Amino acid sequence: MCWRSAVALLVILGTAGCGGGDGFAPNTIQPEEVAGLYNLTTLTFDPMGSLPNQNILARIDTTFRQLVVSLDTTFQLAFIDPTTQKIEPLEGKYVLEADGIELVFRTDGDAQLLLLPRRLGLDFDQQAQVLSFGDSVSVSLTRVRQLIPEFQNEPLSDPLPGDLVVVFRRRSTSQGEARE
Repeated sequence: MCWRSAVALLVILGTAGCGGGDGFAPNTIQPEEVAGLYNLTTLTFDPMGSLPNQNILARIDTTFRQLVVSLDTTFQLAFIDPTTQKIEPLEGKYVLEADGIELVFRTDGDAQLLLLPRRLGLDFDQQAQVLSFGDSVSVSLTRVRQLIPEFQNEPLSDPLPGDLVVVFRRRSTSQGEARE
C-alpha cells in the first residue's frame, strides 16, 4: 500500500508543472505584467579607473525619455539626444524571462546612443513597477566623449569598461496618473 502512495505522489509532482498537455509551463513574466509606459529615471556610468561616476541622465533633456513595452513583445525607447537635439527613436524586441525582460535593440549603434548593450537584461520588480539593470559593460569611447565632453582629452580605452546602472519606472496607472 505504501508503494501506491509513493507512485501517486510522483504522478502528482510530475504533473504539477504541466499546462494544457503541452509540457511544462514556462516560469516567465507575461507581456500583460510588464507592458506599459516607463520613464527613464536613472542612467549612470562609472568608468573603471580614476574618473568619477557620471550621471548620464542629467545630460539628457528631461521632457522626453521614455520606454514603451508593448504586448506584442516589441519596445520603443525614445529620448532627445543632447548632441543633436533630435528625438532618437530606438526600437527592438524583448524576450520574456523568469525575473524580467531582455531588450534586444536592432543595432549596437542604437543601444550605444544611451551607452546600453545591444542585449539589455532588465529585472522587473512588480511591486515597485520598476525595470532595472546594473552590471559591468563596455561602451563606445566616441559616444562617451559626445555625452561627457570633459572626457575629450582623457587617455581612455575603446571600448571603455565601466559599471552601468539603468532604471525605468512605470509611469501610467489605470487612471493615467503618474506612479512616481
